[in-house]
Amino acid sequence: MPRDSCTVPGAENPPRDRGLSAGAQNAAVRMALHAPRSYGAGATNPFSRLPYSRDDLPVTTNPVLTAHALHKSYGAGESRFDALKGVSLTVEEGETVAIVGKSGSGKSTLMHLLALLDTPDEGELFLRGKNARTLSRRETNRLRNRDFGFVFQQFFLTPGASVVDNVILPLKIAGVGSRERRRRALEALDQLELADKAKNKATDLSGGQKQRVVIARALVNNPTIIFADEPTGNLDTATGTLVEDILFSLNERQGITLVIVTHDTELAERCGRRIFIKDGLEDPTQARQEVES
Repeated sequence: MPRDSCTVPGAENPPRDRGLSAGAQNAAVRMALHAPRSYGAGATNPFSRLPYSRDDLPVTTNPVLTAHALHKSYGAGESRFDALKGVSLTVEEGETVAIVGKSGSGKSTLMHLLALLDTPDEGELFLRGKNARTLSRRETNRLRNRDFGFVFQQFFLTPGASVVDNVILPLKIAGVGSRERRRRALEALDQLELADKAKNKATDLSGGQKQRVVIARALVNNPTIIFADEPTGNLDTATGTLVEDILFSLNERQGITLVIVTHDTELAERCGRRIFIKDGLEDPTQARQEVES
């Protein structure tokens, strides 16, 4: 989807992955909440003032995600759609990984499986060496809420609620006390240079500001991984570049692992590694071209 506007509505008519029903997409969202570039006139990088960098963090080679032969289908009989047909991958701690493919390729389905928003029909998923199938529902919810942050193309903000109330939602789910969750929400908004918007309604914000609120919400629980599904798809080029730089600053300065689903080649090229998905499988042609280049 082209970046054609930076003032878009909150979550009306979100685009659907071909393999996911509307109910599955909405359920996934509910569960999810349980190289320098120019910014355009007047815009700055909110993370340029952080006092530490990734160089200060310990270097590790621990895989945070390991997937073996993931399969996922929807429907039955003639209406059956095989969204994934056996995808395997490993994501190391601190990596930036782009999952790239056209609409309907299975890339969003793959992200939903990696983020524990859905379960595979076949195959295994390991999180820091622990088989996801062995996790209880409570353990899964706690892991998703504590270790994962989510940034979607559609913002999924509560329109009538204030900015700060939208940001504190994961903390409420985690059972954090009201005073502490407000402190942490305001701190996250300040990092994104949105502290002055804390009392505003979400509907009062531009598209770029809404996406920065979404990033603040993703950060508020200090996640180790951020999953971003077309994070700049609804933004104009300058605003999209600003959002990209915020995400990559989080990786560089705080060591947060980024898994980004996109069909935007420029965004994908900013990631340290690209995984190309086509018709539910990793595309070997694109993979060979990556190695050769």
